[in-house]
Amino acid sequence: MVWLDNGGCGRDYARLLPPPPALAPWVEHFWIQGEPITIREGPWRIVADSCGHLVFSIESHPGRDRIRCLLVGARAVYEDIDVGRRVLTVGARLRLGALAHLTHSKANGVMGRSFRLEDVFGAPGRSLADRMSHASADRAVHDLSGFLDQRFSDREPDLAMQRALESARSVASLAGSLNASLRALYDRTMETAGLSPRRLLRIVRLHRALHYAAGPGKRWVEIACLAGFADQAHMVRAFRALLGEAPNEWRRRSVADSFNTRALSPR
Repeated sequence: MVWLDNGGCGRDYARLLPPPPALAPWVEHFWIQGEPITIREGPWRIVADSCGHLVFSIESHPGRDRIRCLLVGARAVYEDIDVGRRVLTVGARLRLGALAHLTHSKANGVMGRSFRLEDVFGAPGRSLADRMSHASADRAVHDLSGFLDQRFSDREPDLAMQRALESARSVASLAGSLNASLRALYDRTMETAGLSPRRLLRIVRLHRALHYAAGPGKRWVEIACLAGFADQAHMVRAFRALLGEAPNEWRRRSVADSFNTRALSPR
């Protein structure tokens, strides 16, 4: 989720947009990052994510801009990227399971990887990238929305999995909610997310913790409980494994770079 990236600095640059009703079962949100990101030092850290994305970006290079339109799989751990030359990003965060329907293949084949849209969808993917490269940011979101709407129109989302993850506290409880054996659950999460049930739940808990941490007034021990971790030590281990840093180190990213931000007001 882009607002959680780099210690929560993502919210200072990105504007989230809701999907149209027909796409709501498939797309959590669209986003626009419409100005260069400046950070004091180091790369921009993207959080681990159980969901796939479509990401269009323009980077400024001497003589010629670099334009990319990518399909991105789930990320089992954080990723550090260079955003110093990026001047525009438009993207869609897909809901859990949507990527498998979109590509007509199991999600574990794209987990931790990215592909050019034209390599996945051929001429329609190439046409979309071309249209978005000549459009305003809001128009680019409209074009991306239309592209997705065409491909999800005859599909049925896995709403049961999405609902079960909201309340599951363990792999066993997730399997029970879905009336599935542990083996069947493993196959299902690998197919829909590209992640094992254990890793999927860890990422879901991490995102809950980061959302709570982005707000004021909560201590880490409270956040650990609210997010579904056994205790604070359990949460710290998840942060180190999935984000590569302790909770306070993640939070310091936001503090260190806050003086550089020029916020886009969420609308």
